[in-house]
Amino acid sequence: MKRYKSVFIIILSFVMFLTGCGSIPKKEKVQKVMIQVPMGPPTAPMLYMQENNLLGSEVEVIIYQNMEEANVNIAKKVADITIMPVNVASILYNKDMDISLLNVHTWGILYMIAKEGLIQSWDDLKGKEIYVGAQGASPDVLTRYLLENNGIGQDEVQLQYSSSQEIAQKIIAGQGEVAVLPEPLLTQALKKADHMEIIYDFAEEWTRSNGPNIALPQTGTIIQNEFAKQYPRWVNEFQKAYANAVETVMKDPAVVSEAVEREMGIPKAVFEEAMTRIDLKAVPGFDAKEDVQTYLEALFAISPDMIGGSMPDEGFYYQE
Repeated sequence: MKRYKSVFIIILSFVMFLTGCGSIPKKEKVQKVMIQVPMGPPTAPMLYMQENNLLGSEVEVIIYQNMEEANVNIAKKVADITIMPVNVASILYNKDMDISLLNVHTWGILYMIAKEGLIQSWDDLKGKEIYVGAQGASPDVLTRYLLENNGIGQDEVQLQYSSSQEIAQKIIAGQGEVAVLPEPLLTQALKKADHMEIIYDFAEEWTRSNGPNIALPQTGTIIQNEFAKQYPRWVNEFQKAYANAVETVMKDPAVVSEAVEREMGIPKAVFEEAMTRIDLKAVPGFDAKEDVQTYLEALFAISPDMIGGSMPDEGFYYQE
């Protein structure tokens, strides 16, 4: 009898081991997830997920109009996940916001254009007026970095700041000779402006300046750490689903172009053409660390304020 009792105790102990103390975590139940996204191509994969019911009924996607609005939603913890420029994410992290970089997904979207035949080299930009959007964000900081890296001081050019939308309209109206524009505004401007041409792809220029293995990590996704700790399984599945969506949209932009036109007002044909000059690839935050550090160090050298005063530490990079 003692022998059977011992066997029973062993079996019971094994069952308790399998089912107790978190060895097999209970399935997570997320009540609500707020994801905020910008008005632009990096949002397309999220719209694809939404259109194909890949996000789940608990997820709400909102499009923010400016960085101030996005930052307020992050500070108030209204938004659990946000797509935003990597350098702005660093600024928020340095303000002690409890966030981390979940992934980087936009590696090329900015271009410099000029009147045909006007610019043959970086030196030809000296003395020129250059229209640049989003002062303090990616278009501005990358323009200033590439100018300096190519031997042009900021006092040798005239940087005229405006919104990217306003700059595109100026170019279309023939009111500017040199401008920096992101896609799809670039495509819209080139279609309507007379005798304008692309002179520099910022992603290519970045790699040329920093080495063949260093890519340009412009935009990524940040997450509230409190949310990530509470729902690690959900976050892991979201990462995989988003990466798949990015790959799908890159292969065939037409799968989401109708939703992009409806939700963001970007004509289908413009979006699909713009995607030929956009490089989207979802890379987990920690895996993108080397590229991100190179990027932030370069911006820091120009002005520490561009990244929030200091280089972010290891906690900035999300790890599963």
